[in-house]
Amino acid sequence: MIDVEYRAWISIPNFPSAEGDAWEPFIDYMEAAHGEFGPVLGWESGRLANLVMSTDAESPTEAAQVLFAAAADGLRAVDLVDLYPSAVKIELAEDEPVPA
Repeated sequence: MIDVEYRAWISIPNFPSAEGDAWEPFIDYMEAAHGEFGPVLGWESGRLANLVMSTDAESPTEAAQVLFAAAADGLRAVDLVDLYPSAVKIELAEDEPVPA
């Protein structure tokens, strides 16, 4: 099979808000450890964070598994162990990145 680029929106409920300090160590870790996925963090509403990343994979399932694992690793690394990704939305990546 041929690898194609997939983009994922990974929802993390109850994430500390954008005004708090917890998100900075998380995104710093994601950029250092998983920078090849181009992590971008944003908030949908209140405390629902969306982590947007992309990777090349043979299938959407493979992309979801890889990116979900990276998000979970990031949460554990910065001691946000009570949080866990709750949903993953996958689509083919387009030429232009979309906002988080």
